[in-house]
Amino acid sequence: GAPVDPRPARGWPSDAMVVVTMGRLATEKSVELVLDALGIAAVNDERLRLLVIGDGPAAPSLRARAARPDLRGRVVFTGLLPHLEALASVAGCDAFAFASRTDTQGLVLVEALACGVPVVARSGPGVADSVRSGIDGMIVDDVRGLATAIASLASDPDRRREMAAEARQGAGRFDL
Repeated sequence: GAPVDPRPARGWPSDAMVVVTMGRLATEKSVELVLDALGIAAVNDERLRLLVIGDGPAAPSLRARAARPDLRGRVVFTGLLPHLEALASVAGCDAFAFASRTDTQGLVLVEALACGVPVVARSGPGVADSVRSGIDGMIVDDVRGLATAIASLASDPDRRREMAAEARQGAGRFDL
């Protein structure tokens, strides 16, 4: 479906830089690192927001983390969404963040790229098989790297657009 801009429904400014993450909210997925990275990057950029698509056992602790002062009002949890609705939401965002080191395939990375969204990912199994660092995303080592990459994409809309175009065009390499 067509991309769904999350800004109007969430009351976010039209110039908000929206990062999205999607998947099962479980400790091993390291979503708290995405929240921490956004908190670090947001110190220097008021426009940053995070859309969290998914649900799971870590949701209560992640919601508590998002309520702390550095992130208050910046993070929205959608809960589970139908798959096509989730993908339309991803496509309406500016960047996709991924911190898990337990996913061996990272299908969600391929989906984000196919939606035309640049990916910022912590290095781990399969990440470099999906994300072409410097081309359609950025692969980093830790939470500081995630924060730096998010800030870099937020401050450079031309680079973000170029990476988005590369993501969309290059996603064909994952066809059956």
